[in-house]
Amino acid sequence: MDEGLQRDRNRLHLLAAGCGIAAWLFYLWRAAPTTYLLDSSELVNATWSLGISHPPGHPAFHLLSYLAGLVPLGPYPWRIHLFAASCTALAVAMLPLIADRLASVTTRFALLTVGSFTLLVGASTALVLQSIRGEVYSLHFLVAVSTLWLMASVEQLGLRALTLCAVVLGVGLLNHHYLTFFLFPAVLIWLLLARFGGRATLAGVAASLVVGLSLVGGYAALFARGPARPHGSWAWPESMENLYWVVSAQAFQKTAAKVVTVDVATGLSKVSLLFMEQVGPLGLLLGAVGLVGLAATKPRFGLPLSLVVVFNLATQFIFDFDPWNPDVLGYFMVSVAALGLGAGWLLVQLAEGASRSNIVRLTAYGLMPLTALFWGIAEAADGRTRDLTDYRESEVFRDAFLRNAPPDSLWVTAYFETAFQTWYAQGPEDQRPDLVHLHRSFRTYGHYDAMIVAGEPQLAPLLQADPSNASLSISALTAWAGRSAVRIEPDELVSREERQHLLAGEGSLVWQSKAPTATERAAAAAAALSAWQERFSEASTFELQSSRNLIWWSVGYARFLQRTGDREAAAGFLSMALRQSPNDPDLLGLMRELTDGRSEPAN
Repeated sequence: MDEGLQRDRNRLHLLAAGCGIAAWLFYLWRAAPTTYLLDSSELVNATWSLGISHPPGHPAFHLLSYLAGLVPLGPYPWRIHLFAASCTALAVAMLPLIADRLASVTTRFALLTVGSFTLLVGASTALVLQSIRGEVYSLHFLVAVSTLWLMASVEQLGLRALTLCAVVLGVGLLNHHYLTFFLFPAVLIWLLLARFGGRATLAGVAASLVVGLSLVGGYAALFARGPARPHGSWAWPESMENLYWVVSAQAFQKTAAKVVTVDVATGLSKVSLLFMEQVGPLGLLLGAVGLVGLAATKPRFGLPLSLVVVFNLATQFIFDFDPWNPDVLGYFMVSVAALGLGAGWLLVQLAEGASRSNIVRLTAYGLMPLTALFWGIAEAADGRTRDLTDYRESEVFRDAFLRNAPPDSLWVTAYFETAFQTWYAQGPEDQRPDLVHLHRSFRTYGHYDAMIVAGEPQLAPLLQADPSNASLSISALTAWAGRSAVRIEPDELVSREERQHLLAGEGSLVWQSKAPTATERAAAAAAALSAWQERFSEASTFELQSSRNLIWWSVGYARFLQRTGDREAAAGFLSMALRQSPNDPDLLGLMRELTDGRSEPAN
């Protein structure tokens, strides 16, 4: 190999390795020390037990992260976060290699541009929030970026690119099949443009077999685990019907049925604002122009790359998505990376094209640091990375309840984070194995009741009520309370019949066999409010910037007390939620209901 060519390749590989290692170290520095918000505690628990997380089960993530969990390094959740960080960092390291396939990255300007944009992509909120916690989006990002690299490397790898792409997509389908399906249009266009020749049919058949076998093998692992009924699983697929329920994600058909059609202008506005928060206005503009330029000048790869972005946006564009939801950013990780590739390619082309004038080159030289500066400012201004990386409020609230729960009590949860944290506490941490836990809100998903009974037969009498609104049997709750304590999480799902038997308690609602008197209710509400205010003071010492659990539980208490006639105590609970989210229109509207138009309860 030519000495100069070898030197250029070494520089490129050093740049890729440096970017990947820098991203990896940054993620490990910011990684949550234990579990995290949203689905992380559920995913960590499912990995620990080799169980089944929420549909479609995500077997690839659990099987691979289980190996990471065997490494005796730090707390168990941190090992799973380490796996997520490693997936994202490896994908970040591949971005300079993809950029080199688009335009030779050999000059100082090209190395500086590609290196800077790669590091900025790695430090974006979209990537960071999926890499500091156990989440399936980090593995999907690695799948998507690996697919892009293989599509860009067809001239070097030939038919091997097709076979390897099939293997990678097979892993993707085993991890998050919804997001992976949206990669297929780009892959199909790539197949049409790649011109593999006469052997393409045979290679395509072989690749399809690889994908099929990987799918059968991966989901067979779920089926094999069914009879073991691992702790805290969504399902025990002991039959093909149960397995189909998990893999097809039928539990979320209700959500899909509620898709809100967003007009194009509103959708584009929300998407544009979200990406400007990630890459800055110049990064978004240059990235979009670069992707269009790639599609026009290098259609074999540029067109599939642009389609990856278009269909990636389609995964959420059809929903009226919440841009502050970290999972939404997980969906858009590959688009952030593609914008970085597009912007880098465009600036390198402007600066180093043979026919470019000095003015064009100087413009490119000036745009590069300016784009990086605005990109960095956008990331620094996005408080999600700063605020949420230290988030551990879910554990604070969970542990407070577990400390106070009576022995052998029944714990009925309604908020998914409370349920997931309870699964994790009773699983990997082996806390309070005496508690019997029932999560009621998943009853609204068809087929869930059958699997609750399969794992916990003693809960069957409680489920003899309408599952469509997550009701529980009053007589069964009363019978249970005759044997041991019953604690219920405050929530909208508490029915009118249930409220007649409940008192506000410390950290939960307390079931009473006989309907309590008004005096008993008032005394219990005052004591619960005092304990809640003390807990709020304790939780605030953790420097929490986002108090999802505090808001959720405070509103749950407020609604319960409002409906049992204690408006003053209800307003006291709600005022603490308003301290965390003072401009929330729903909270302000409820406060007006409770206080006859005042914004705060009377002293």
